[in-house]
Amino acid sequence: MKILMLLLLISFQVNAAELSKEVTNTCTYAGGIARETQNIRQQELDNWVIFEYKVRLIYKEDEGLNNLLVIAKSVYDYASINATATDVFNSVFDRCIGEQVTYDVNIPEFLL
Repeated sequence: MKILMLLLLISFQVNAAELSKEVTNTCTYAGGIARETQNIRQQELDNWVIFEYKVRLIYKEDEGLNNLLVIAKSVYDYASINATATDVFNSVFDRCIGEQVTYDVNIPEFLL
Protein backbone atom coordinates (compact mmCIF):
# COMPACT_ATOMS: atom_id res chain seq x y z
CA MET A 1 0.00 0.00 0.00
CA LYS A 2 2.86 2.38 0.78
CA ILE A 3 4.36 1.77 -2.65
CA LEU A 4 1.02 2.49 -4.32
CA MET A 5 0.73 5.79 -2.45
CA LEU A 6 4.29 6.73 -3.40
CA LEU A 7 3.59 5.98 -7.06
CA LEU A 8 0.42 8.06 -6.96
CA LEU A 9 2.27 11.01 -5.44
CA ILE A 10 5.03 10.78 -8.04
CA SER A 11 2.51 10.63 -10.90
CA PHE A 12 0.77 13.78 -9.62
CA GLN A 13 4.10 15.60 -9.47
CA VAL A 14 4.99 14.58 -13.04
CA ASN A 15 1.59 15.73 -14.31
CA ALA A 16 2.02 19.08 -12.56
CA ALA A 17 5.46 19.52 -14.16
CA GLU A 18 4.05 18.68 -17.61
CA LEU A 19 1.20 21.14 -17.09
CA SER A 20 3.64 23.82 -16.01
CA LYS A 21 5.74 23.28 -19.14
CA GLU A 22 2.66 23.38 -21.36
CA VAL A 23 1.43 26.59 -19.72
CA THR A 24 4.85 28.19 -20.07
CA ASN A 25 5.05 27.22 -23.75
CA THR A 26 1.55 28.53 -24.44
CA CYS A 27 2.22 31.84 -22.70
CA THR A 28 5.59 32.21 -24.43
CA TYR A 29 3.86 31.69 -27.78
CA ALA A 30 1.22 34.30 -26.94
CA GLY A 31 3.88 36.76 -25.80
CA GLY A 32 5.89 36.18 -28.96
CA ILE A 33 2.88 36.83 -31.19
CA ALA A 34 2.19 40.01 -29.22
CA ARG A 35 5.81 41.16 -29.52
CA GLU A 36 5.90 40.60 -33.28
CA THR A 37 2.52 42.31 -33.69
CA GLN A 38 3.87 45.35 -31.85
CA ASN A 39 7.03 45.37 -34.01
CA ILE A 40 4.97 45.28 -37.21
CA ARG A 41 2.54 47.85 -35.85
CA GLN A 42 5.36 50.28 -35.06
CA GLN A 43 7.16 49.75 -38.36
CA GLU A 44 4.18 49.85 -40.71
CA LEU A 45 1.85 52.11 -38.66
CA ASP A 46 -1.18 50.12 -39.84
CA ASN A 47 -4.49 50.38 -38.04
CA TRP A 48 -6.23 47.16 -36.96
CA VAL A 49 -8.34 46.76 -40.11
CA ILE A 50 -5.32 46.96 -42.42
CA PHE A 51 -3.22 44.69 -40.19
CA GLU A 52 -5.97 42.06 -40.07
CA TYR A 53 -6.44 42.25 -43.84
CA LYS A 54 -2.72 41.71 -44.49
CA VAL A 55 -2.54 38.78 -42.06
CA ARG A 56 -5.57 37.11 -43.65
CA LEU A 57 -3.87 37.35 -47.05
CA ILE A 58 -0.84 35.48 -45.71
CA TYR A 59 -2.40 32.71 -43.61
CA LYS A 60 -5.12 30.18 -44.35
CA GLU A 61 -8.31 30.26 -42.29
CA ASP A 62 -7.85 27.92 -39.35
CA GLU A 63 -7.59 27.85 -35.57
CA GLY A 64 -3.97 29.09 -35.67
CA LEU A 65 -5.00 32.19 -37.60
CA ASN A 66 -7.87 32.83 -35.21
CA ASN A 67 -5.54 32.53 -32.21
CA LEU A 68 -3.03 34.88 -33.82
CA LEU A 69 -5.73 37.46 -34.53
CA VAL A 70 -7.12 37.32 -30.98
CA ILE A 71 -3.66 37.99 -29.55
CA ALA A 72 -2.89 40.68 -32.11
CA LYS A 73 -6.23 42.40 -31.50
CA SER A 74 -5.44 42.60 -27.78
CA VAL A 75 -2.16 44.35 -28.66
CA TYR A 76 -3.99 46.90 -30.81
CA ASP A 77 -6.67 47.41 -28.17
CA TYR A 78 -4.55 47.60 -25.02
CA ALA A 79 -0.92 48.40 -25.82
CA SER A 80 0.26 51.90 -26.54
CA ILE A 81 1.84 52.33 -29.96
CA ASN A 82 4.86 53.69 -28.05
CA ALA A 83 5.26 50.64 -25.78
CA THR A 84 8.36 48.59 -26.50
CA ALA A 85 7.91 45.16 -28.01
CA THR A 86 9.58 43.71 -24.93
CA ASP A 87 7.09 45.43 -22.64
CA VAL A 88 4.23 44.07 -24.73
CA PHE A 89 5.70 40.55 -24.57
CA ASN A 90 6.12 40.79 -20.79
CA SER A 91 2.60 42.12 -20.29
CA VAL A 92 0.95 39.37 -22.35
CA PHE A 93 3.14 36.63 -20.88
CA ASP A 94 2.50 37.75 -17.30
CA ARG A 95 -1.23 38.08 -17.88
CA CYS A 96 -1.35 34.64 -19.50
CA ILE A 97 0.52 32.98 -16.64
CA GLY A 98 -1.73 34.75 -14.14
CA GLU A 99 -4.88 33.49 -15.84
CA GLN A 100 -3.87 29.84 -15.72
CA VAL A 101 -5.79 27.82 -13.19
CA THR A 102 -3.82 25.52 -10.97
CA TYR A 103 -5.27 22.72 -8.96
CA ASP A 104 -3.92 21.40 -5.70
CA VAL A 105 -4.42 17.68 -5.38
CA ASN A 106 -5.06 16.62 -1.82
CA ILE A 107 -4.70 12.95 -1.21
CA PRO A 108 -6.48 11.77 1.90
CA GLU A 109 -4.38 10.18 4.53
CA PHE A 110 -4.66 6.44 4.67
CA LEU A 111 -3.91 4.19 7.55
CA LEU A 112 -0.87 2.27 6.37
